[in-house]
Amino acid sequence: MKKKEFGIPILLKLENSLKNEGMRIVYLIGILLVTNFCIAQNKLIGYVTEQNSGKKPVPNAIINSSGANQNLSTDKGQFILTFQGLEVGENVVLRPEKAGWELVNEKEMKTLIPAKPNENPVKIVLCKAGTLAIAKQAYYKVADPYIIQQYNRKLAALDKEKATYQAEKAKLQEERNRLQNQLEEYAEEFIRVNLDDASEIERRAIALFKEGKIDESIKLRESLKSGIEIKNAVQRKAKEDSVIALHTRNLKALAQDYIFKFDYKSAEQKYEELVLADTTNFDNTFDFAYFLLKQNQHSKAVQYYQSALRLTKTDLEVANIQNALGMLYQDMNNDSEALKAYLTALKKFENLAKLNPEIFELNVALLQNNLGEFYRNKNDYPSAFSAYSKALNIYEQYSKTNIPDFKPGLAMVQNNFGLLYHSKHEYYAALNAFKKSLEIFEELAETNLKKNEPYIATLYNNLGILYEDKNEYAAALSAYAKALEIRENLAKANPDAYNPDFASTLFNLGTLYLKTNEDTLGLEIFSKSEKIYKSLAETNPSTYESFLSTIQNTKGEIYRLKGQFLIALEACLKALEIRERLTKTNSVLYDPDIADTQKRLGRIYQALNNYPAASKAFLISLEIYERLAKAYPDVYEIKFCEIIVFYTSLQISDYQPTKQNNLNIYLEEANKTLIKYPDVPFANSLKVFVNDLQEYFKSKK
Repeated sequence: MKKKEFGIPILLKLENSLKNEGMRIVYLIGILLVTNFCIAQNKLIGYVTEQNSGKKPVPNAIINSSGANQNLSTDKGQFILTFQGLEVGENVVLRPEKAGWELVNEKEMKTLIPAKPNENPVKIVLCKAGTLAIAKQAYYKVADPYIIQQYNRKLAALDKEKATYQAEKAKLQEERNRLQNQLEEYAEEFIRVNLDDASEIERRAIALFKEGKIDESIKLRESLKSGIEIKNAVQRKAKEDSVIALHTRNLKALAQDYIFKFDYKSAEQKYEELVLADTTNFDNTFDFAYFLLKQNQHSKAVQYYQSALRLTKTDLEVANIQNALGMLYQDMNNDSEALKAYLTALKKFENLAKLNPEIFELNVALLQNNLGEFYRNKNDYPSAFSAYSKALNIYEQYSKTNIPDFKPGLAMVQNNFGLLYHSKHEYYAALNAFKKSLEIFEELAETNLKKNEPYIATLYNNLGILYEDKNEYAAALSAYAKALEIRENLAKANPDAYNPDFASTLFNLGTLYLKTNEDTLGLEIFSKSEKIYKSLAETNPSTYESFLSTIQNTKGEIYRLKGQFLIALEACLKALEIRERLTKTNSVLYDPDIADTQKRLGRIYQALNNYPAASKAFLISLEIYERLAKAYPDVYEIKFCEIIVFYTSLQISDYQPTKQNNLNIYLEEANKTLIKYPDVPFANSLKVFVNDLQEYFKSKK
């Protein structure tokens, strides 16, 4: 039975987190004058202010940056950093600190050494510690109910009599879930706006939003005519940066508000208006492409990412775009272009990290993890192992520091390593990796349970599958039960988002009970899983039909074991019908499922004494597994040996001397293969059968 394990790709939203981190970093080259080096000294001037305070300065803030003297802000909030040996245009990171305060404008701390420091002061915005967390909670209390309200309004407007009703409802549910999952990202943007930089109308619009009057806020923002204002400012000889910044902020806020209304067409129009107002602006083009990516408008997103690529001026911008293109091409099943884009992005980030590891090394680790997931999903285990190892090495280096940002990434890489080892039947290594990942996520959950609880459930689910494959059923039962408890609670709070995971763990637990001969409890739990999957498939067949085929396939096995062969046959034929249809769209993905169902059909036909049908089914399965085992030995060799055992066992009941040479060849191949897996219990069991069959056929000579 096919269990569902969960990998954790790190959603590498470099387009948000890194796009403003600065220009290309270059090596310092001293200029040799006679016998002395001329060491550059360049200044960066700035000031520290309190968020939403009427531009109140913050004194006594400590300002640090690598390569510069430490400086303390004055009573007027001013500071000067002097950089030794760094040139104008080089990338630097500012680290402001003040006890009891927190940084607001974090993105702006990655900046460049200016040519004219007096004309380009850096602004650092701080707020009292805890202010941002309070603001974020207030944002959730406004945005989440509004999303639900708009969802219900859209749902009520759907025509239940239309043939497309269920599909439209499913799409609407997916949109709502996606919005709710992205609220933290949107909240981060909203709470970091400094009202001291806003116009009077913008401040009023923000106030209306906070009061929950989002529709009124939209009307007020629309009155600013921001697209026209940006275009006029750009056309003037001297660009008015403050005007452009204000109206750019306004158009992006409008797009976000329209998204909350499920009005994606209007949101898209706002992004497009922003791009057309200044066709030379990289950030706006990039943000529009990112919006299109999230809307699954893949072709159009590629178009705008390519447009942004033509506007790039730095390696960092190129790396961000290539990473995004990699994700897009992967979603479009264009693996060659996806890999090409990922590798280009990786090379750029590795070069940047060599020059400034402090900024870019963690991003190299994130990209290596995602590359590992890409390779693992393609069954390219050596490449996956290499990528994961490089990511792990970086995270382990960070574990020796006081920087906390590495922990989620480290936990995810350990989980993915566990999946890789499990696929390679290296059970001890898999168990060790899963436990390390679980330990980190449980530690992170102590401070943020909501964010990390789904990952904890994923780890327990993966551990359950591993223990089951090791025949450690008590440990598997305990792990599944813990995963089930978490996922059931999550599904009660948000069924549309978490019912699929809840059903998956129910399926795993139910089949485990059936395997341990607790038929009544197993069938009860299994039926709950089937009920959920049927409901999901009714509204979203393209996603959940494959799960229904797994349900039917498993039912066939259940009833075969109970001796109810005709019911078993009916279930497996239903599974085969679905899988044959699906394999026409993606043979690489569904051929293994066809092989599995044919194997089960062969066993049912054998039990019904229909030997020709059994032989035909086993041979189809044998041909597929033989092909797969040659391409992906770590995954399919043992399965290939299993079908050899079934096929050759059939010949005992339907012995034909003309087939004996082929049978001996298959059994010898199985024997040689199974020796490679001494630590896999199932492989050892198969080896016993192979030896017995070889002895039997020797006696027939």
